[in-house]
Amino acid sequence: MKCNLTSLTFLLHLQSNFVFPYCAGELSRSRIGAMRNRRKARVQARSAPGLSDQGFIRVKTLLALLLLGVAGLVIYRVAPPYLVNGQLADKIRTEARFAQTHEKTPQQVRAAILREALQLDIPLQADNIHIEMNASGTHITADYSVTVNLYYRQVGWEFHIDSRR
Repeated sequence: MKCNLTSLTFLLHLQSNFVFPYCAGELSRSRIGAMRNRRKARVQARSAPGLSDQGFIRVKTLLALLLLGVAGLVIYRVAPPYLVNGQLADKIRTEARFAQTHEKTPQQVRAAILREALQLDIPLQADNIHIEMNASGTHITADYSVTVNLYYRQVGWEFHIDSRR
C-alpha cells in the first residue's frame, strides 16, 4: 500500500509521549509492540544493570537534607541574639532622641534601657550603659556580650550599641 498525505496518520507512543507518523494499515499490533520493546531496550541500555543511579541519588538527598538541617539549627541558635540586639538598639535610639524633649535624667534613661534589656533577656549591666547629655544632644552607648550554645561549641559575641541625637 502506498502512503500518501491523506492516509498519513499520527500515532502517539504512550510511554514516551513521542508522536510518529505512519500509514494507515501499515502498522500492526506486533509492529507497535516491537517499537515499544526497542524503546524499553534503549532506556535500559542507558543505565547498566549493576550501576543504578538510585543509590547515589538517595545519598545526595540525605546529604542535602542533613546540610539543610544543620543550617537551620545554626540559624535557630544564632538569629535570636541579633534580632534582640536590633530591638534594644531601637529602644536606645528612641531614648536618645526623646530624652531631652521629655526632660529625662540620665538615671531615668538608664532605667528605661535596663527595663527593656530585662524584658528581652539581655545580660546588660547598669555600668555598661554610658549616657552623655549636653546642649547639643544625647549620646548613649551600651556594651554587652552573649554566649551562644551551638551544641558542639560555645561562642561568645560582643555587642556594641551607639546612638547619638
